[in-house]
Amino acid sequence: MDLERTDKGVYITHFEIPESFIDQYNHVNYKRYAEIAEIGQDEYLASRGLSFEYIEKYYGLRSFVISFDQVNFNQLFLGDKLDLLTGIEKFGNTSMSFGQSAFKEDNRIFDFNLKVVLVNAEGKPTRIPNSIREQLLMV
Repeated sequence: MDLERTDKGVYITHFEIPESFIDQYNHVNYKRYAEIAEIGQDEYLASRGLSFEYIEKYYGLRSFVISFDQVNFNQLFLGDKLDLLTGIEKFGNTSMSFGQSAFKEDNRIFDFNLKVVLVNAEGKPTRIPNSIREQLLMV
């Protein structure tokens, strides 16, 4: 994904790397990048008045991650300040794909893509209601 800071519909999460994210090599382990991405996904949803908990409570739909992809370009260190850009790349009938790019100043740090399917209580994929689609895509 090649998000720009000015794209409409993109939410920017500002995140500073805490000491708890630093490993024995004095950098952020690659596994933590997914945690950072999840913070951005949650903030993106919140900026549109949604959360996965809200979707489950009011629509009876649960989220099931069917795929994710992470590409790392640079390392992160204690105190680094990130701009994490998050947007919805596409919708399927039952799925939505988050696209994310993290930057430290003008340096791209990582890209993260996550595909989520909404399922009912029995685990059957269920069409995403139009009201959720509209909220997610509002600018």
